[in-house]
Amino acid sequence: MLRDEFNRLIALFHEAAEGKTLHLEEVFQQSLAFFEHLKEQVATGSEEDRQEAMKMMAELHTQMTSASQKIVERSGMTEEQLIAYSENPVNFSKEQWESIQASREQVARAGHDLAKTVESSSGKGAPPSQPGSKGKPGGAKRSTERKGKKSQWMRS
Repeated sequence: MLRDEFNRLIALFHEAAEGKTLHLEEVFQQSLAFFEHLKEQVATGSEEDRQEAMKMMAELHTQMTSASQKIVERSGMTEEQLIAYSENPVNFSKEQWESIQASREQVARAGHDLAKTVESSSGKGAPPSQPGSKGKPGGAKRSTERKGKKSQWMRS
């Protein structure tokens, strides 16, 4: 079941990267549902289930990064220009902007919850090459480290 959700989500990201018009709300809702199921698997699953969940998270990150890069290339803008465009409310109707902001907050909350769950699962599922990096955004140290680098997260 989780693998099926994962595959549907990856397919949506590939469609977006290929320039197909998608309903953003659908993408966000499917992402949220997947994150919730992933969190449940990390929290209650066996060691094998946790390892599978960690693999899916890593693969999802890789696929999203790839799709983001394709979207940037297709847009004809740099990543920075595209981010600036997406973060400017003038480029959207009031309703669109409110929906985008609400979706961003929901995805961020789900990401934080998932990171906490991964941390509390005693770190057994954490990839050894990334100690302490469990996808937790924010923090003064982290934001300093990332300053001047391109974002690896697909912005909406």
